[in-house]
Amino acid sequence: MSSPVVDRWEFAARLAAMPALSTVVVPDDWEVDTASEELAQTLRRLCEAAVQEVEISSARDVERVIVDLSNDWLVLRGFSRLSYDEWAKLDRSRSRLMGRGRGIVFVLHVAEQYSLARGAPNLASWLATATHRITSSDALDDRVREARLIALRQSHGISDDDAVNLVVEGDARGLDPDLAEWMLLLGRANLLGMRNG
Repeated sequence: MSSPVVDRWEFAARLAAMPALSTVVVPDDWEVDTASEELAQTLRRLCEAAVQEVEISSARDVERVIVDLSNDWLVLRGFSRLSYDEWAKLDRSRSRLMGRGRGIVFVLHVAEQYSLARGAPNLASWLATATHRITSSDALDDRVREARLIALRQSHGISDDDAVNLVVEGDARGLDPDLAEWMLLLGRANLLGMRNG
């Protein structure tokens, strides 16, 4: 099961820009609990949003917390407790898992990803394009932030001010996920609400 490998911070930045139902696959050398906690902290820091981290133990738990979701983000872990039948229940209720514009993240170990594919193939297929393996790097420091900004400037051939203007003016190019990440890197997450509104 090959998935793009991204830094935890980069994944959180892209997720903060476009809330959706997503999956994070944690590498063997990193604990799911730690990954879940750090991802939730990174999301809070990036988008100053309400992030709820929940340890689940059944398909019913997953449905309940999603239906009751009052926060902007929900980070779920604990999928090792799900039996094959529980995964099948989750598969049948997949349409109820849509976050109504909020972000929902399943944090899975590699073994749990295989259980998802075997027990909930329709849900796994649905999540396939939104699945990423994350690395356990430290939170973004100034050096890494500036390197990413330089890469974005070069890739798009525009300045920071130009990027901000595209988002503020509602230019179609401002919908590019790179531009959303750019705003987060610049500390201008407030502009993303304008873009979506």
